[in-house]
Amino acid sequence: MCHSDLHTINGDWGPAKYPVVPGHEIVGIVVDVGSEVTKFKPGDRAGIGVFVDSCRNCAQCKAGEQIFCPKIVFTYNAEHYDGLPAQGGYSTHIVSVEDHTYTIPENLPLAGVAPLLCAGITTYSPYKDHHLDKPGYKIGVVGLGGLGHMAVKFGVAFGCEVYVISRSKAKEAEAIAMGAKAIIPSGDEEAMKAAAGTLNGIIDTVSAPHDVSVLMELLAPRGKLVMVGLPPEQPKINHFNLVLKNLSVAGSVIGNLDMTQEMLDFCGKHNITADVEVIDIDNVNTAMKRMEKGDVKFRFVIDINKSLLL
Repeated sequence: MCHSDLHTINGDWGPAKYPVVPGHEIVGIVVDVGSEVTKFKPGDRAGIGVFVDSCRNCAQCKAGEQIFCPKIVFTYNAEHYDGLPAQGGYSTHIVSVEDHTYTIPENLPLAGVAPLLCAGITTYSPYKDHHLDKPGYKIGVVGLGGLGHMAVKFGVAFGCEVYVISRSKAKEAEAIAMGAKAIIPSGDEEAMKAAAGTLNGIIDTVSAPHDVSVLMELLAPRGKLVMVGLPPEQPKINHFNLVLKNLSVAGSVIGNLDMTQEMLDFCGKHNITADVEVIDIDNVNTAMKRMEKGDVKFRFVIDINKSLLL
């Protein structure tokens, strides 16, 4: 369950195409394949992420950047090219085209893999696209939620020195258990001063309103702030700090097909999964309310038909 599901059903990002079946972090077992499918066979593990189709003919698709296709078909709250509604993973079955479906490493538990299809790729791609995956780099991760805990795990696997930036040190034990060095408490003025100018990069996963200019103080010269959260207000940036330190502020949105498969293979190699709480489909409404309050560590996963290979 992704926070995007909650935003969509509430109409926070515009009118939903009701009735809508959410879910774009989907893993399961293939039950049947078309006559021309060669990538999968019945019994194989498979995964589906944030989008299920693209035109394959535009400049972005030909460059392998399907996520920027102007005719992209998102997994739910969208329409397929034939006009049928695209519906997501809160369902017993889903049909997907072969080249937009991912293979899943055999060594990983499916429940922990599901969130990788959104939370995972959303926090893997900033490291790769913005060249922050360098061993020894000091990386800050803003927020330790569904996205943040994955950003920590990837940074540690890349050999980075990872610091969680949070309002207090309340979650420090959890952050350290994931491999982070420490928490930089943004509510502690002295701690922020001590950390100023020390980070090569920051991945900001927070979608609540917050002061981005304060985060930029933590960056070393030529440092990069990459935003993956979507706060409701536009950030205010200290342009003098930006210019005088040659800083970069960028955004990042999931990843293309190749990078998503690369991420899954990387997770298989390094035994990386999300920390999840598995629930039954009957408990979705309760989980939505808990998710809205941030009461989950760190991602709900729905066992739709109690057939997950856990």
